[in-house]
Amino acid sequence: MLKYTKIPGEDSNHYVSFSYHHGEIHYQDTNSIKSTQQMSRDHLYVIDSSFHSLQSFRTPKNEVQLEWKKVIDHIQKQQQAVTTDRLIEYFNIPIQQYHQEYLTNLATYHEESLKGLTREETQNMIGRLWEGLYKNYFLGIKKDDQSIINPIGSSEPVILFSKDFSHLYVLFETSEGEPIQLILAFERY
Repeated sequence: MLKYTKIPGEDSNHYVSFSYHHGEIHYQDTNSIKSTQQMSRDHLYVIDSSFHSLQSFRTPKNEVQLEWKKVIDHIQKQQQAVTTDRLIEYFNIPIQQYHQEYLTNLATYHEESLKGLTREETQNMIGRLWEGLYKNYFLGIKKDDQSIINPIGSSEPVILFSKDFSHLYVLFETSEGEPIQLILAFERY
């Protein structure tokens, strides 16, 4: 069943959607749990300019679309970099000790492994990460004063995987500009 949602926006933009699906079977006789997970991602460029007719595309099909893609990608990368640098500085994180990934790119690790991990270790780490994101981001962001706010309008979370994979950080700014750091520790397998 398809569900449609209106997304507010103006001007030209690059919209990215992603999904995470998780299932578990609990075996009572052996007291064990087997799980499965699936991630997917899609995107759409929307050009809304007074110089061109309204159009959208996933892959540029002409020079105009290619130029718009370059401009939009450049602006988004710049915004991500500025926010990420500000958060890394605020939380005093030695970035050279981490691998960096943005939330909307996590679907990459459905097919690929994190560098230095097996496929099983990657799936375990990504599954635990999604569990934490669901509880501490998508259901609402708990601030230091214990109030809970909606994540809509927050910056895209950046995930910093420690190079020894003992822990990771999830960093983002709330819609109010408050820096947030979530920490997830792992035991190495």
